Formats: sequence, C-alpha cells, structure tokens
Amino acid sequence: MKKFFKITGITIAVLLALMIILPIVFKGKIVEQIKIAINENVNAEVDFGTFRISFFRNFPDVSFRLNDLSVVGVDHFQGDTLASVKSFFISVNLRSLFGDEGYEIKSIRVDNPRIMAKVLKDGRANWDIVPEDEPIDDEITDTEDVAFKIALRRFQINNGYVVYDDREMDMYARLVNFNHTLSGDFTADFTSIAIRNTTIESLLVRFEGIPYINGVFAELTADIDADLNNFEFTFRDNSFRLNDLSMVFDGTFAMPGDDMVMDFTFASPRTDFKAFLSMIPAIYTADFEGLQTSGTLAFNGFVKGIYNEDNIPGFGVSIDVDNGMFQYPDLPAAVTDVFIRTKIENPGGDADFTVVDVSRFSLNMAGNQVEARLNLKTPVSDPQIDAFLKGKMDLSKVRDFYPMEEGEALSGIIESDMTAKGRMSSIENERYNEFVFTGNFLVNGLNYTSEFFPQGIEIASAEMNFSPRFADLRNFSMKIGDSDLSASGRIDNILGYALSDELLTGRFETRSNYFNLNQFMDDEPTPDTEEPLELSVIEVPENIDFNLQSRFGKIVFGDLEITNATGAIRVADQTVSMNNLRMELLGGSMTLNGSYATHDITRPVIDFDMNISRFDIAQTFTTFNTFAAIAPIGERASGRFNAGFRMQSALDEKLEPILTSLAGGGTFSSAAITIENSPALVGLADQLRMDMFRQVNVRDVNVNFAFIDGRVEVQPFDLNIGRSQATLSGNHGFDQTINYLMGMAIPRAEFGGAANQVLDNLVSQAAGRGLAITPSETVNVGVAFTGTVNEPRISVSLAETAGEARQQVMDAIEDAVRDVVDETRERVEDAVDDVREQVSEELQRRANQVVAEAERQAQTIRREAKSTADAIRKEAREQAKNLENEASGTIAKAAARRTGEQMIKSADERAANLEKEADERATRIVREANQQADRIRAGEE
Repeated sequence: MKKFFKITGITIAVLLALMIILPIVFKGKIVEQIKIAINENVNAEVDFGTFRISFFRNFPDVSFRLNDLSVVGVDHFQGDTLASVKSFFISVNLRSLFGDEGYEIKSIRVDNPRIMAKVLKDGRANWDIVPEDEPIDDEITDTEDVAFKIALRRFQINNGYVVYDDREMDMYARLVNFNHTLSGDFTADFTSIAIRNTTIESLLVRFEGIPYINGVFAELTADIDADLNNFEFTFRDNSFRLNDLSMVFDGTFAMPGDDMVMDFTFASPRTDFKAFLSMIPAIYTADFEGLQTSGTLAFNGFVKGIYNEDNIPGFGVSIDVDNGMFQYPDLPAAVTDVFIRTKIENPGGDADFTVVDVSRFSLNMAGNQVEARLNLKTPVSDPQIDAFLKGKMDLSKVRDFYPMEEGEALSGIIESDMTAKGRMSSIENERYNEFVFTGNFLVNGLNYTSEFFPQGIEIASAEMNFSPRFADLRNFSMKIGDSDLSASGRIDNILGYALSDELLTGRFETRSNYFNLNQFMDDEPTPDTEEPLELSVIEVPENIDFNLQSRFGKIVFGDLEITNATGAIRVADQTVSMNNLRMELLGGSMTLNGSYATHDITRPVIDFDMNISRFDIAQTFTTFNTFAAIAPIGERASGRFNAGFRMQSALDEKLEPILTSLAGGGTFSSAAITIENSPALVGLADQLRMDMFRQVNVRDVNVNFAFIDGRVEVQPFDLNIGRSQATLSGNHGFDQTINYLMGMAIPRAEFGGAANQVLDNLVSQAAGRGLAITPSETVNVGVAFTGTVNEPRISVSLAETAGEARQQVMDAIEDAVRDVVDETRERVEDAVDDVREQVSEELQRRANQVVAEAERQAQTIRREAKSTADAIRKEAREQAKNLENEASGTIAKAAARRTGEQMIKSADERAANLEKEADERATRIVREANQQADRIRAGEE
C-alpha cells in the first residue's frame, strides 16, 4: 500500500514537471519526442493532447491543465485502454516553483477519467507498466528524493468510470459516474481528511459470477484523523448508503509494516424493512416510492484483525428481518410474513473458518409460501452443508402482488422440495450413503408472453429429481412460438460444482420437430429487409463436460433451413466438439466433424472437417460469405457440387473466419456447372472473339485445393468446356488477386467470323517468335489470368502442343509483368516531374510528413474512440443481458430488463459523445497540420 502511494506521488510529480516544462521550453515536434521518450520507458502507449498554464486563475497559485491523457496497453493487453482522462488539473503554490523544497500542490481535479484495471488468469495486471529493469525503491524515505509536497485543499474526481476486472479471483466491479471530493493538509504529520460528495450512480460487484451488489446507488461521507508518520487512520462520523439502505461505521486502519491492521464496526441506523428492500433491483425500480411496507430490520457487522498474504481479519455480518411486508398501492395482494435470520462469521486467520448461517428464510407471496435454510461450514477445505428449500408458486398470482407490464401474462405452477446435508468429501470419495441430497423441482403448465416476447414460452412439464450422485431430468417439454424442444438426461456432481467449483458433467438427449433460431436474435431480419443476421462470439464455459445427443427435424436460421439434423455434441474445456453431425441443407446434405473453442474469447478457433454432398452453388454462395472468398467464381456459377475439406481458422467478433489465418484444404467436384458473365471468361471471349466463353458449361470437374498463406492453391485439373478440353491450375488470394494458367485444345471448327481473324493474328505472333504453327483440326491455346477477380489481365498465345502453350503462357505473364513495371515507372517519373515543377522536393517531403503524421494521429484518435465507444455499448448490452439472465423469476427478469434498457440508453449517449469529441479533436489536428504544411511549402518554416 505504501508503495502504491509512492508510485502515485512520483506520477503526480512527473506530470506536474511535464506541465510546467512543456509549454515553456519545448515546441512543436520536440513534444512528440517527449511522448516517444515516455513510451520507451513504460510498457504502454502513453499520449496526451493540449496543455495550459494560468498564473491568474488561482493567483497567487499557478494552475496547470493536461487534456486527453491516455494510457493504452501493449503485449497481452494490446489495444486495452488502462486509463483515459479528459482533463487533469493541478494547482501549485507559485513560490514553490522557484524554491528548493519541492512543489507544493494545493488542489487536483480529474475530469471524466475512464479506468480499466484488469488482471488476467495468470495474475498479470495491466497497470504493471514499469519495466522490470527499473524497479521502484521501496526504501525511499527522504522527501528530497521526491521533491513535492501535497497540501491539498481539494482533490476532486468528476464523472469517473472505473472497472476492476480480476480474472484470477473471478471478481468484477464497476463504478459508473463516480464523483469524489477529498480535502486535507498532507504536509502535516497529523491531519484531518474530509471526504464529501462521494457518489456512485451505479455500483456493481460480482464475485464468481454472483452479483452481490447490482447496479445500486452508493454515497459516502467520512471524516478521518490521519497520523501520516505512523500511517494510522481513525474513522469518525462516517456514513455509507446503498440505495435507501444507510450505514454508519467507525474504526481504525493502520499499516505499521507490510500488514494491514483494521478494526471497524458498522450498522444500519434505520430499522424499517423498506430500506432492506431497496437493495433488490426488481423492487427498487418498480414504483418504489409508493410501496407500502411494515416490519423491522437489524443490520450490523464488524471487521477486526490483521490482513496479509497468509491471514485474514475476523469479520461478522448479521441481518435480521422480522415480520416484513410490502404491497404496491394499486394491487390487491401483498408479500407478507417475511422473516430472515442470517449470520456470516469468521474469527480470523483462515477463510476456511467462515460460517454462513441462514437459520430462517420465509415469505408468503399472495398465499404462496416459500421457506429455506442454509448452514455452510469449512467452505474452502471441505464444504459442509445443511440446507433445504420448499415452496410452491402459482405464477398466475404474481400480477396480484407485483406490477407487470402491459401485455405481459404469466401462469403455471412451480414447485420444489429439496434437502441437502453432509460433507463434499463424502461425494468426492463416493460415500454417497453419508450425504443426504433428496428432492425435486417441478414445472407444470408454465406460460409467459410479453411485448418483447410476443411468441410466448410454454413449458408443458419439467421434472428434475435430485440424489447425491446426480440430478435426473426426467422430462422437459417446451414450446417457444412455433418451436418445440424436449429433453431428458442427468447432471452429475451438481453439488461439487455449486460449492467447490468442481467439474459439472452431464448427458442429455434433445429432440425437436421444428426450431426457429431467429426468435432468439435481437435483430431478426424482417421480410422488408435483406440484411443477414449479425452474430457475436459465444463463450463456451470452461468447467462443464456435457454430452448431447440431438435430433432436430427442421432448424431455421436467418434464411437458411436445415432439416433432419442428428449427431453428438460435447461441450467441455471451453470447446464445443461435433461428432458426425449430419444435416440436410442448401439442396444437399453435409456431415460435420470438428470443434469451436473459446480459450481466447477475443479470438475463437474452429477446426472443421466437412463432407458436402450436392449443395446448390447459388444458395451456398448467397448464404455463406466464406465460400465467396474461397472460390469467388462461384458467385457467377450455378449447379450442384460435392466437397470434402478441412478448415482451420480463427474467428472475428462476428464469428466470421479471419481469412489470413485459414489453413487446410480438400476436394471439390461437380458433374456439371454453368458459369455466366465471369469477368475472366468474358475477357477471354473478347480476346478470342468467341462468345462460347461468356456462358460456359463445364462438365466433370474434380479439383484438389489447399489454403496456404492467405491464398487458395489449386492443383492442375482437367475440365471439358463444350467440345474443348482444358487444363487449369494456379492460385487466388483472399484479397481477390488471381494467378491462373490454362491450356486449351479448341476444335478448329469453333473458330469462325471474327475469331478467324484473331486466330490469324495469334499465328502471326507465334511466327514472330520463330514458331511456324499451322492450325490443324485442334488449336492449342494458352491463357494466363492475372490481376483481380473483377479486373483480370488476360494473355493468350498459340503452340503446337498443350505443353508448349503453357510455357508460352508463362512467358506471356513475364511480358505482362514487365509491361506493368514499365508503365508504373513512367507514371512515377511523371509524378516526380510534376512535384519538381511545383515546389522543391525537400519542402514537399516535410509538408507531406507533417500532414501524414497528423492524419495518422487523427485516425488513431478516431479508431481508439470508436473502440472505446463500441466497448461501452457492448459492455452495457452484456451487463443488461447478464442482469436479466442472472435474475430469477418473472418479476426479477422484468425489472432487470427495464434496468438494462436504461443502462444501454445511458451507455449509447456516453459513447456518442466520446466519438463526437474524438472527431472534433481529430479534425482540428489535421486542419492545424495542413496550415503548418502550407507555411512549410512557402518556405516560412
């Protein structure tokens, strides 16, 4: 912790030094050199925009402002923004700038900071940006070594957005619209620190996937007596509020060495049940002010002891609710008889000493009684559990005690009666007789419809029975709109998964006659639009091992219809594996083996082995963009084809293959293909004056191909074009460039009219190369296709044999390349002459360099802004989705959805403002660079 404060102090001092020196000493490009020097000494990309100095704003203090500060990660955090700060303001005692006692800082203000603190699963943190060969000395004690003083009158953070994403601890926290004001004299040995106006508009804390605090408003007010010499802090007259739940706390915190010593107590001064209800998002967002409540609340706790790597302090939390009740004013029924007795305690030392005791939890919802109990001991070493859950819920009664949206309807019965008692070691060692786990979970006649889900969900029946060994899904029958799904199977080690994060295994059989996946897409295409569905990465869980044997009669996805789909799917180790997955689609059939893996969620990987039979070419290329990149001529073709190939590739965020990573290969065959209006063949028709190539009917095609270095390599293969025979080979790139050779044997009778003139010209050209060719009944023609798919270059020549034709084609390619080089050289020389006529080469180079650098910066600013804005939008949507997914029950889901909509709206507004500000800044940079370039061209700089 001390090291953290020293790093923070050094950072402030360096920033202050930069803000003083830069505008006075350095100009123009030297500022860029300073940025380069900073980036050479940190493992990050640091940048900043404008800066200002004012001697009058806070006279007799001088103020410094640094705008648009950003720190972007590298290596494992490539592209991740650790910090971006709109404005960083410091006020400094003017006299301290000219003395020898260091800079005396009076106030600091940080506007619109965005902090993304991330820890990877291997423990690497994105804020660890100081190179290992430049350690910070923990033994620094002399204030002269760090020449600054902090005499804060005010430290302020405005509109902060902070995320802490710890993948190693599986913890996530997010602070939205974080505001903070702190004051105190940090030059004194003993001082009073005041914390005021500290608020968080939305606070989220999630641990191991469970949201303990979910989107609540937080406010803190504190007065702290600080002994800075001994690093001891005494908290007095402090209050903390989460939504309507207020808490007061006091105590001490000290760091006499590396250990943290703490002694805190806290309690809620309010005793009304309504304060507790404010912590439940589904209730707090639904007409909370008019909610009628009764009952009492007691909430208190403590933290006392030493915290270090080997020890945790003791702690305790107690929550008691007696005879709670709440009722909405316009609804006929209430939730009554709410009783909660909860204690969470640990005497200190080891987390395994923690005891969670929910001795009573009960409530009555419009006549539907629910009761539960939980006692958990030794949660780390060998979880010992004693719990039960019993209740029956008539979902048609929900609208009597909870306000539902217009058009929202819910009915059905949910019933559960479960008991669990024993130690996890009994299950792990297969001593099932020592562990009691019995009960069931039943659903009957569940129906739900809403404005957002008008097709409705119907679960006719579902039954799951529990035992120490497994959970048995006896039956499950569901309909979503016109789609149906039924399933049966079992889940093993469900308690080990829930209590100790052990591997969850299971096997299921799923069946469906008709399943329309479009119903689950946010942007389902309507009949009035032709836009395809846009997918996003689906993360595969890492701690499950499920085997599914499935049979689907018909699946609809976008415009694609799949029938008679059967096969085995395994979901394990963040990978979905498919084994003999057979299906009929695109007028044919396909057998698929392979996998989809998300070990790196930013770059999923596929490894597919596909066996395709009689696919319709036109449908295939319309449906799958990848095929258009692999074989672009297919967009001009019709017919059916067979193929067998393996494809390995990384995927982008839209689940489309990253073509440069594509590897594999295979075979392609077709009995008959018609190719019409292909630019390459149309160009060949124009050169030979033979219209037969404008629409080509190809028979008996058998092709071997491979994906190599971003290109499709095609081995030589024979094909029949009408009465002509041909051999074709070469390659094309995913960038649409082509390089193919074709040797053809064309019957002399095919030449007629204008084609005869072309043939005579080709004979003359051959004679010019010393070849005496007299066309016989068969004319051997060599063709080279280069250039691009849509703008091909075509070279044609004659030979006595097909082999000579191919060699002459290669010679023709060399000639064509030589012509292109000569043509390019001439264009470059002309351009140089033009430049020399306008301005000297050196001045023009400097001017172009200034503009190019500005445009690069502008592009970077816009790109980073867009990336950040997209991340804001994506994160808001993910959080909204998670919020709804994590909510249990119709009530919670409806409220969660409304909360999510507000989150998305707010995120979209922030993202739009961020992009707008970035565009204005980028435009200004380019405009100023162009003005400077004009002065350079005129010889003024």
